Amino acid sequence: MSVCIVIHGTWGERSDFAFSDSLFCRVIKEAYGKELEFRRFEWSGKNSAVERARAVVSLQELIRSLGKDNPSIFLLAHSHGGNVALDALLDPSIATTVSGIVTLGTPFLERYVQPWVKSLDSTYFVICCAVTIMGMMGVGIVFVVGSYIGLLSPIYGAIGGLTAITIFYRIALNTVKATPTVLEEISSIAYKMMPKNRHPIAAKVLVIYTKSDEAFWWLRTVFSMANLPFAVLNATIILAGWLWILGMWAGVVFLLANELVGRFLERQFPGVSNWLQDAATLSLVAPHAILVLCMILFVFAAVVAKPTLRMLGTGAENRFGAGVLTNQKATRVPARKVKQLEEMQVKLEAFHGGLWHSKYMRSGEVADRISQTFAKWT
Repeated sequence: MSVCIVIHGTWGERSDFAFSDSLFCRVIKEAYGKELEFRRFEWSGKNSAVERARAVVSLQELIRSLGKDNPSIFLLAHSHGGNVALDALLDPSIATTVSGIVTLGTPFLERYVQPWVKSLDSTYFVICCAVTIMGMMGVGIVFVVGSYIGLLSPIYGAIGGLTAITIFYRIALNTVKATPTVLEEISSIAYKMMPKNRHPIAAKVLVIYTKSDEAFWWLRTVFSMANLPFAVLNATIILAGWLWILGMWAGVVFLLANELVGRFLERQFPGVSNWLQDAATLSLVAPHAILVLCMILFVFAAVVAKPTLRMLGTGAENRFGAGVLTNQKATRVPARKVKQLEEMQVKLEAFHGGLWHSKYMRSGEVADRISQTFAKWT
């Protein structure tokens, strides 16, 4: 006798289709033409990575117990239930026990390393970090030394700052040399957080989806929004590095110009001296504003984005680094390799009312395809 384990999706504890006497299951059983028993798999249905992981363990135990007496075991999963089913088959012994999986509107979740983390390995990013470090030291020294010596004249502060940069050049150089090592450590931590055992799954999978499914659009939009602060942060870090050092030298140039020719130009063009002083101040202050922006973006991305993801219903992980160093994406078909993958795109426009995500179980075409696939897998 064949057994089909029906797995509901997120918030689907009361889904009618998942019961063995539902119309959807009865249609599949009649079209299958052989003895087929439906088993409802109960799990919390909470949109949480932790809850789905617990469901995976329970599903594996159920498959082991049923595999002793049943030659054919099928998994029929809706929504996130498909992720539970697919993760359960990461165990090779479970994968060989199951004849096949059918997923209905499953947004397959795959974790990947954040683009900004990948760029840490690039020479360009290391150079940008080096420029940022040099600029931070330079502007800081100009402000500290210049504020002391520049009590008499701003030009002394500028000269003192440049002299201090020369003195501390060796310190900055050693810091720059250590930068690649630090960046490699951050990158390695991110890759260590990636899921293990992503080997090919030895199972047959039929993926049924519709392009109108709201779940895909919702998750893709939310994940993109969550990743946006990190993308902006990456660009801002690079921009800040160049602005630090350019702003420092521009400030020095404006100070020197005001001291050397400002008084002469003031006679011909009134207000030039004030303009040069304002330009020098802006050149030295702007990099600090960019640095503050970097900090704000990081705080928003790391502290605000993750709770927002959980609130919007993506089931984000609780680990801090899971959102800072890595991110998720939702795909219509599994990104991981499987033994045999079939796709079926259906049109559900004929069914009015309700969400597209819940219309799969109302389609006779879907039920017929599932019964035909079960028969082929037997």
